[in-house]
Amino acid sequence: MLEEIAKNVAGLSGGDATAASFRVLWLSGLISGLVDNIPYTAAALPVIEDLNHELGTGNTLWWALAMGADFGGNLTIIGASANVLIANLSARGGQPITFWEFMRYGAPVTLISLLASSLYLWLRYLL
Repeated sequence: MLEEIAKNVAGLSGGDATAASFRVLWLSGLISGLVDNIPYTAAALPVIEDLNHELGTGNTLWWALAMGADFGGNLTIIGASANVLIANLSARGGQPITFWEFMRYGAPVTLISLLASSLYLWLRYLL
């Protein structure tokens, strides 16, 4: 199953390591914003391993996964365990933070972080 996902991502990227790297970065950012980034990363590891074997990209896909999952965790309140903890502490202190309020601030931060990560990946590994 996971090997098939890797082959599909490779196919969608046309076998191009650059396209695959950016897809992994941005998909990881989006997905880890919607589910906790730790379980997402754990599930994505074998996919990246297979995809890396398929495309031979060295460390690029690993960095794309790491940055995407990390920065994507800033998107929503459920994107990272630390966000949930802080929201609970804030609510206990009488200052609740809603999902949408968090996302209003988290979305621009995530977008800027992923754009900066794209530039970094391109300059460091893909240029």
